[in-house]
Amino acid sequence: MNPWYLVAGVLFVAWMGGMGYYLWRTDRHAEQAAPVEREPVDLSPGYVLHPAPRIGEVTLRDWLIHRHPREHREGQHGIWGEVVAEFYTAAAADPEIATYFKHTDMPRLQAHFCSALCILTHTGLTVGARDAMRTKHAGLGITGPVYERTILALAGVLTSKGVPETAINDLLPAVEELRVVIVAGPWDALVRPRDELAGPRHRRRSAS
Repeated sequence: MNPWYLVAGVLFVAWMGGMGYYLWRTDRHAEQAAPVEREPVDLSPGYVLHPAPRIGEVTLRDWLIHRHPREHREGQHGIWGEVVAEFYTAAAADPEIATYFKHTDMPRLQAHFCSALCILTHTGLTVGARDAMRTKHAGLGITGPVYERTILALAGVLTSKGVPETAINDLLPAVEELRVVIVAGPWDALVRPRDELAGPRHRRRSAS
């Protein structure tokens, strides 16, 4: 065999390998350099992260109001006020959950929760509502199991009012979103123990 054929073959293979590597590097660089188009994220307070559940064409809030025409009024004095009252009764029956209600203005708390629940079941979970829940629950040391039992208590009350299971399941995305901002991290209890949230006046009263 002519040795020049062998040399030419080796050079051809080396050239092909070099070209392949060059093209691979060029494509990789182009992929890294190409701008990635991302959908704009709306972080305004009114942006709806998770829409409200619907039963047919009606939101869950309105559906329950229409189902109970005698309690047609919205808010704290309507059927949703009844839902909230029964929910807090069920939640307070759990000794661990009940500890979070100590030294709390319950009428005011229930009124706020009723308003929040009506928004959640009519408009949906907004950025503003999520951020407000983060602020209000900061430092409370709420654990995952407590949060889950609280949600189960609310689901039980909604079921007793005739809310379909599908509508309750449609609340789960919002529930999971709120879980992230309400449930404390492992460091939270170390920063602000639950007893300290009552303030020095209540601590002195409980110690006496």
